[in-house]
Amino acid sequence: MKNRNRRLASLIVCLSIVINCMAVYNTKKVDMISHADDNRRATMLNEKLKENKNAISSLGLSDTFGLDNDTIDYLISNDRVKSCENVYDVTMQEVFEQIKENTEKFVLDDFALLGTSFFDEEYFTKDEYRTRDNVVFSTGVMKKIGESAYDSLRDYISYVLENGNNGDIHNLMELKIIFVAKINRDEPGVILGRYSKDNNLIKICLPNIIGNSTSTTDVSAKLNDVLKHELNHMRQYGCEDTDKYNILTQFSSNNYLSLFAEASAESGLYNLELFSHFFKTSYVYPEYRMAENVLFLCSLFNDSKMDDYYNAIYNQDMDAFFNFFSADSIEEKREIFRVIYAMDAVSKRNSYVRSLVGLKTSYDEEDYDAVALDIKNLEYITIFKITINNLIDYNINNNDLTLEDNILLYKMITMLISERAFKVESISDGKKVYYLYDEFVDQYQVIQDNFFQTLSTIYSVSTDEILEMYNKYNSGSVVNEYLNWSHGNRVIYFVNDKKYDSYLQMNKLVSKFPKIKEIIGNSFYYTDVLKEDYLDLYNEVSKGRILVKD
Repeated sequence: MKNRNRRLASLIVCLSIVINCMAVYNTKKVDMISHADDNRRATMLNEKLKENKNAISSLGLSDTFGLDNDTIDYLISNDRVKSCENVYDVTMQEVFEQIKENTEKFVLDDFALLGTSFFDEEYFTKDEYRTRDNVVFSTGVMKKIGESAYDSLRDYISYVLENGNNGDIHNLMELKIIFVAKINRDEPGVILGRYSKDNNLIKICLPNIIGNSTSTTDVSAKLNDVLKHELNHMRQYGCEDTDKYNILTQFSSNNYLSLFAEASAESGLYNLELFSHFFKTSYVYPEYRMAENVLFLCSLFNDSKMDDYYNAIYNQDMDAFFNFFSADSIEEKREIFRVIYAMDAVSKRNSYVRSLVGLKTSYDEEDYDAVALDIKNLEYITIFKITINNLIDYNINNNDLTLEDNILLYKMITMLISERAFKVESISDGKKVYYLYDEFVDQYQVIQDNFFQTLSTIYSVSTDEILEMYNKYNSGSVVNEYLNWSHGNRVIYFVNDKKYDSYLQMNKLVSKFPKIKEIIGNSFYYTDVLKEDYLDLYNEVSKGRILVKD
């Protein structure tokens, strides 16, 4: 029955019908005794599919944020991209020595005494450095921290020479790196490092790094990662021959990747395995990185690789950027654009607030609450819709996922989507108020209903049974299944007297969809998933759309 229904769906694909969501065509037995009958049933299924397509096609963000299609299309095109034409034949050590020479000349000419050369080995030992717990670091320890930082720079140069472009090498050949006592910035929080495109300069504040660390290992890892984070920013900006064409650096009302500039500079350390920690951390830009991580869901079921995403950003290649998400048509690209622009707006990274509440000398939290109220977290509904449609398409075009596989995949997806659904406010006595927007809840439910009906059609199982299977998972069990798999632990469990091997199941899914390791794995570090079951919380809050909780 399952295979026969798949053939019906495949017939529709062959007729070039875009599948957005499958409808209910739920029967336990279908007698197909003629091609005419096949065609009749295919026609009926086609009609159902069209109904479901119409039902979900308008879900998610529809607001263009005051930007007409011509402006959007200009922003998402490659028309302004220009490649660096300089060609370099250099070794890692030659690049290292060139950066050192640039830096020492810069410091020598720096009449304002901005800082000390990154390559001044005495800098690590001439002052007494203490941790935030007032632990004094010995001279020997500080020398080792310095040596590790130099090795980290060498490793990064080698990586760029192997994986970067001409513009990256051009920037490295003119780069300067200095230590400073402090970094002045308008942003809140402690600033550990900063890249300035104006003079191709990285500033690192070692006292702040040490003051926010708990051990010598932590200091060394943070210093190395701050250095690589700022080097990633250097690559994002492009060299002097290309930077004016790079929309990542266009901080204006039309910029829509500014959030992703920070997120990708940090997440690239982890997803490309450039980080210096023995564990993954969330101490830098966790909100930005989680938003980026949820957007990755749109790519979960295609063949693109994480390298493709970061290379697209570093190469300022918008076509490659959208290819990562399988956004081929202009409408699909515009939809991804709206998601990213909305994330930027909510994160105070573009000037949509000005369009919404008017021009002011400054904007307060009430103004940005108006932005959140206007968008209503529907950017995550768009991601949800795209991701589920992609999973449905995969099922139609392949015959290698079980119903249980689909339920676990769906639980992973909804775990991340539900975590982003809330607006949370802290009130007295340590209590929190959780809000859900009506539009979000209503559209979330439409997508879930359609997906369960799709599974019902494919597997000839009632939607009640599917819901029962879905409810057996909570966020903790999904986390544990992933962690057990990542640690090689074998777990056997039973559902309705049916035996499941969670390790084999997770291994199968990760093998088919490798980005699970980054998307699902990273979510455990970016959120409080291990502490709170957001799916249960979502179900609880969605009943009244508001909940006060300790």
